[in-house]
Amino acid sequence: MAAFRSAYQKLGIASEEVNKPSDLKNPTHIILPGVGSFEVAIDKLNSSGFVGPLRNLVIQKKINILGVCVGFQMMGKSSEEMPSKKGLGWIDAKTVKMVNKDEGVKLNLPHMGWNSIIRKLECPLLDGIESNDFYFLHSYNVKINGQDGVSSICNYDGEFTASASIGNIFGTQFHPEKSHSQGLRLLKNFALT
Repeated sequence: MAAFRSAYQKLGIASEEVNKPSDLKNPTHIILPGVGSFEVAIDKLNSSGFVGPLRNLVIQKKINILGVCVGFQMMGKSSEEMPSKKGLGWIDAKTVKMVNKDEGVKLNLPHMGWNSIIRKLECPLLDGIESNDFYFLHSYNVKINGQDGVSSICNYDGEFTASASIGNIFGTQFHPEKSHSQGLRLLKNFALT
């Protein structure tokens, strides 16, 4: 969370870290970060008491939310990383392990480093961003059913979802908080959406 707070300080946009559900007082925007594994992240979220209040804010009140990396993956229905655990189910998606498409190429996982995204549909988060290069660190792909809402893809021995925009729900597999000026612009766009 510190990286997001630092980014918003640089942008001159007020933000606050929320550590308990009672701290969620009339948010205008929510960022759901994700670090580590799907299992640990979803278990922590489930045990924290945040799921009900977040569902109310995101699904009922339509507050804008940005899921980042595992935070994005948790917004789907399930993940191959831990099939026994259910996701939040806010988007019709399943997270799957990245696999080699080309038998002659060894796919290094995690996919780590800078890669270019390819825009697929208009998305307010991507407005005005001059560089399409973002920082990734993951081994899984959020497969959105029917691909509706996939705003950008990336190619790493095959295409995978780099970002999504589904109503008030946004997600990035890349880390905008670690993606220099283009990441700052995306975070600013989110705050202004």
